[in-house]
Amino acid sequence: MIVSALAASDFPRIEPSPWAVTVGIQRTPLTVPQLIDAALHASGLGPEELPRYRSRIARLLQPLTGYIKERPADVPPGEAVLYYLHERLFTRYLEPQTLINVTLDTGNYNCVSSAVIYAIAARHAGMPVRGVVTPDHAFCRVIEDGVGTDVETTNPYGYNPGQKREFTNAFGQTGFTYVPPGKYHLRTDIDEKELIGLILQNRISRLQRQNRIDLAVPLAVDRYAMTGTERIKAELIKEFINYISVLNGERRFNEAFAFLDMVRLRWGNNDEYADILDTLLYNAAVIASREGRGEERLTLLRSRYEKGDLGKDDYQQYRQIVGEGLIFKYSNEHAPADSLVELEKLRSLGLLSDSTYNDYRGILQIRHAKAVAENQGDLAALEYLKEQELHTSADPRIQQALDIFTHNAAAFYHNRFVSLFQEKRYSEAERIIQEGLQYLSGNALLQRDRQILNQAQKQ
Repeated sequence: MIVSALAASDFPRIEPSPWAVTVGIQRTPLTVPQLIDAALHASGLGPEELPRYRSRIARLLQPLTGYIKERPADVPPGEAVLYYLHERLFTRYLEPQTLINVTLDTGNYNCVSSAVIYAIAARHAGMPVRGVVTPDHAFCRVIEDGVGTDVETTNPYGYNPGQKREFTNAFGQTGFTYVPPGKYHLRTDIDEKELIGLILQNRISRLQRQNRIDLAVPLAVDRYAMTGTERIKAELIKEFINYISVLNGERRFNEAFAFLDMVRLRWGNNDEYADILDTLLYNAAVIASREGRGEERLTLLRSRYEKGDLGKDDYQQYRQIVGEGLIFKYSNEHAPADSLVELEKLRSLGLLSDSTYNDYRGILQIRHAKAVAENQGDLAALEYLKEQELHTSADPRIQQALDIFTHNAAAFYHNRFVSLFQEKRYSEAERIIQEGLQYLSGNALLQRDRQILNQAQKQ
């Protein structure tokens, strides 16, 4: 476990609200008062607001029984409930309007809020109700005399909607497509708890669009606590991962690890966490080491290894990622000679892979040779590379450096030769050429200078 000063209060709530726990342990079908309270809680109402909206719903439902009794003989009770709500409450369809209290206050509704209120009203009238969800929509299925009938609650003609032309004409205004009972692969029956959970789902979706994942997490927790289904648990896990991803993106790695530990301790481990854990470990290792906090990250990796989050091979791989970050930072802040010493130290600690070690060794040796060339000349740089036995290296970077130093050194001797030759100081010119060829044996430029000198001396 990561040792951290972070407390649970520093993170989104991952304990379910008492109301969600209460709904979760209640048997279905819920009583009508239980349905009402769950819907109001899911809409975000606090204890001080509940009595007022309970009363609003009670006043709404009070005339319903009489309304149903007075219906024409050819109007089933489930259809009468739909007519009643569109006459007494529903006034305007608004796609984002999910909250029950807002529908009660304004009459504005969407598929979720209208379906939940229909379920409450139908249950009040003594009819069992289930929810139905499609890929982008929700409605109800009311049971009358043992027979189920779809009710598209956003439309006053939505009872048994596939049979009504009025429904077809009006429903098109919502932008949805009705999915009839025969297309079972496109529709899923849900119970009352899941139907109310759609209120939370819509609230979560809006918060996600606002990049407020911290506020979405507690709602996802309540939704799972209330419904208890595996499908909703999978969505809860995704919400946890979304929040960890936010922390990762903000480079708040310690908080991300601490939150993940809290989640796994409270809700259990899951294979879904593997990818985000891998991302966290990689980014934390690279970024922290390049910021000079390599020791901190090595401690973290050791802790994760001992915790079982990392296998032996992965542990070593991440240690080497840290090592690469450390040598990257060190070599950008220190002289090449010192960096070469640090490189050997990191290698001895097992913090560098062979490829990284060889890559940085070549880079740093070239940098050091350039520093030598600036202070002592190109010949000294060539001597350094030969001392390091790099003159036979297959590394193209080393060969390029050797070519540059050789060219510069040859140019140095050539320019001195030309100056002396033009002054006809042939003896001194010969000494310069001999000295140059002693260090640069076989150099074509200096050999050509010697030929020119020999011809001049014969004349």
